[in-house]
Amino acid sequence: MDLCVVDWKAITPICAALIASGTALYISNKWNKQKGAEVLAGEIKNSIKDILEIIKIVHNLSKNDITSEQYSEYFNTFKSLCESVLRSSSYIETCVEIDGFKAQMDEFFKHCYELIWGKSDVKSFSDKSKYIRMTGITLIITLTPYSIYQEKFKFR
Repeated sequence: MDLCVVDWKAITPICAALIASGTALYISNKWNKQKGAEVLAGEIKNSIKDILEIIKIVHNLSKNDITSEQYSEYFNTFKSLCESVLRSSSYIETCVEIDGFKAQMDEFFKHCYELIWGKSDVKSFSDKSKYIRMTGITLIITLTPYSIYQEKFKFR
């Protein structure tokens, strides 16, 4: 009969420790995902701001009334913003799955780099600037729900 006796005073702390450990693991996992989403949302917000700035610069570059100094300043800013957005977009693409994002990103940067590398004449410059504005707006529309937590991130 002594074999069936359970010492509840010894088992109670073990059960409490197991429950506390399980709760801690659950909270840690939730916090980790939340923090990851927060970091990516911040990166996406910065990318959206930079894309909007690129669209503004392309619009200004297509004006006929800017000086060569202004053109040079806008163009240098355009190049640095394109590089920044490319790094951010590559990071976002590496971390999460967003439907259609990679194709939109490739299209946007194709037109940006054609403009940077001078693979367009004056007539096609206006076409390129139009494509950059359109693909930039499409990227913004795709990314905005993730920047304000309307869409859940699917981490890779």
